[in-house]
Amino acid sequence: MPRPADSALPKAAFERLSEFRYQMRRFERFSERAVRSHGITAL
Repeated sequence: MPRPADSALPKAAFERLSEFRYQMRRFERFSERAVRSHGITAL
């Protein structure tokens, strides 16, 4: 469902959310590598 133009996310908020999502993906990759290196199967 599209959002009305007047409730669009400000650029600064969008950038913060983008950075947060990037850091979450980095953490996920780190975690997957860590469990694999210990012989544990990541879910």
